[in-house]
Amino acid sequence: MAVNPITGGAVSKSAAAGCAALVCLFVVSSILGAGSAVLAEVRWNTVVGKVTVRAAQYPEESDLEDRDYLLEAELELEISAQLSDRWQLTMIPLLRGDAGNKTASEFRLLEDEALRPAATFRELHLTYYGDSFELAVGKQTFSWGTGDAVRPTDNLNPVDLLDLPTAEKIGVPALSIFWFGDKVDFEIVALPFFVSDRLPGTRNRWAIVPDSIAEDFRRGFGFTPRLGDVERSLLAHDLDNVQAGVRLSSSSLVTGWDLELSAFRGFDPFGLLLSEIRPPFVDLTFVYPEFWEVGGAFSTTQGRFEWHGEVALHQTVREELDDDYLQFIFGFNYTISVGRPSLDRVLFGLEYLGEEVTRDHPTGGDLVQTGFDRVLTDTAVGRVVLSFSERTRLEVGGTFNFADGGYLARVAVRHTAFDALEVQAGFDLLEGDMTSFYGNWDNNDRFFVFSTYSF
Repeated sequence: MAVNPITGGAVSKSAAAGCAALVCLFVVSSILGAGSAVLAEVRWNTVVGKVTVRAAQYPEESDLEDRDYLLEAELELEISAQLSDRWQLTMIPLLRGDAGNKTASEFRLLEDEALRPAATFRELHLTYYGDSFELAVGKQTFSWGTGDAVRPTDNLNPVDLLDLPTAEKIGVPALSIFWFGDKVDFEIVALPFFVSDRLPGTRNRWAIVPDSIAEDFRRGFGFTPRLGDVERSLLAHDLDNVQAGVRLSSSSLVTGWDLELSAFRGFDPFGLLLSEIRPPFVDLTFVYPEFWEVGGAFSTTQGRFEWHGEVALHQTVREELDDDYLQFIFGFNYTISVGRPSLDRVLFGLEYLGEEVTRDHPTGGDLVQTGFDRVLTDTAVGRVVLSFSERTRLEVGGTFNFADGGYLARVAVRHTAFDALEVQAGFDLLEGDMTSFYGNWDNNDRFFVFSTYSF
């Protein structure tokens, strides 16, 4: 049993499994406890699903990974049952696999392992619909904020970054309550179990540990370290580590504006690296600082423009561990309806993401900041979408970092065939200085084909 250097709490995998089992038991017992009269009224909604296959070819080899291709597939179903007029059960089972050793051959409801489980539920929750509120318990995903590329106030779900350009949220066990008000809605979410971001390991071509960290050690300690596997010091599942957030939202308080105010207390799911030097080796362990964050967001339309913005003030509880900072985004989407047989409409989108550090953490010590969790700062994100029809569109976009000059560019075509099969094919280009964020992956340019069949 490991000890977390941030909190001093014990880390127990058996405790994690037990807590996950308790959540499942609660959901099942809630259903069964409704009684035979309720179960007799169960109405199963139509089951829908999709099969997704992602393939990519990397023209250049990687020093970190033996293969020069990506191949992964997943099957997702969406099943819901109306248990009564008030109760609904939602289940989204997920099966997946890949050819790159990113998936463990196991079932896990609580996704707290470094690899993806081969079988899990993306969501599994029971919802009670009251006259003016909704109460849900179980594994859920949330979406707070208004940004397109990054949402600083969206802290409730960790993210799977094993294939960095196609990051996706990880569902987490939660208790959520949503109250509908006359002008303002109120939501509160409690997360009893901490789940970290799922990050690429050192044998993944998208490894989070860049060459620049090794260079920093060489300058500071006089030797170039050999980095081994990166470990994680996960938090104990106890009441001290329960995360929680509240949000006020409104679409009618100010006519034509969607507004949000939110607050969150939790732990950084990306984490910091704790180093232990054993020349010529350096052992690295991810730790997860506690923080508070308050923020706000807005979205409004004006003619063909949709404007949105978001700001969040992040304060680290233990000041010696990380900075305090203000993150913000501002952007717009502009749509032109062409209405011609060869071109239906055009969408232009642009966002700027910035950060202002309000307090620097002390330098030195054993903590290493990778910078990857806050990399999209002083950065522009843009896109142009040409919709030739409801079935076919061309997307050109990317991000540019003004601080170091690195960028990611993507060109892709999407086409829907037979009303059920969507195919996306394109090319990703990454460029920049070798010590920059994008330059660290300048050999990860790739051709890709992603396909999804819905049924």
